[in-house]
Amino acid sequence: MPILKSSQLIAAIKSSLPSIAQKLHQGYQEQIPVQTGSLRDSQDTVILGDTIRTTWGVNYALYVHEGYSRKDGSNVDGQPWTKPVLESLEAAIVPDVSREIQRI
Repeated sequence: MPILKSSQLIAAIKSSLPSIAQKLHQGYQEQIPVQTGSLRDSQDTVILGDTIRTTWGVNYALYVHEGYSRKDGSNVDGQPWTKPVLESLEAAIVPDVSREIQRI
């Protein structure tokens, strides 16, 4: 395998962003807890330059993800659906980046 310049590696990673964004989006969709589907349906994943940003457009997304305390003092545990997706991301993106490197 030829030696890659850092600029070539960066280009390969950037070329992989659409595939990585799609994997993140799909992974989050599969992990989001669903009662009505509104939280899942509010998800938006976009690529901004060299950044992938995912947001959830309902006002209670943070409470579902992180948990909260009720007025009576009881706690509702969070359901951090992003954690398992992010933990598995490396294994999911290595083939994408490798494929782009092969094209160089």
